[in-house]
Amino acid sequence: MLLSRIILTGLSIALFCSGCKFLAWDYPDDRIKVEFKNSTASTVLIVLNTDSLTRSQFETFEDSLVLVADDVFVPFDFVAEYNDESVVEAVEILEIYTIKIYESNVILKIWEGPSDYYGDSIHSPFNYDSWEIRPVEENPENVVGAVTFTITEEDLE
Repeated sequence: MLLSRIILTGLSIALFCSGCKFLAWDYPDDRIKVEFKNSTASTVLIVLNTDSLTRSQFETFEDSLVLVADDVFVPFDFVAEYNDESVVEAVEILEIYTIKIYESNVILKIWEGPSDYYGDSIHSPFNYDSWEIRPVEENPENVVGAVTFTITEEDLE
């Protein structure tokens, strides 16, 4: 009888905790996601890979995705507060990569660092001025914002 009470008490606590999300995973920090958006009418392949200068410091990495018109590629997110400095932090993370845009197996654009404020005349993922930041609401992983680089028709020329 004592064993039955212990089991029932344990089950009651487990049901209560699961109902109140006590045991749910809680992401401890706010996160910002990095997005590449294809605003062109073309289907493109975007490739991020570490360049030869950083391979000795970092594991060789390549990530790619085919983007149709208005598609978005999110290669990573990072811990940060949602503010204007989020763009700088995102671009600094990207500095270890060479970013290439392909269309029909032809390289149309290669972007490499260094990053800086280059103004509106240079459209590049390594130009802080080429990014937009926006809030993200109702995301379970504590993603509070997104920084977005938009691939334009001019990038394909």
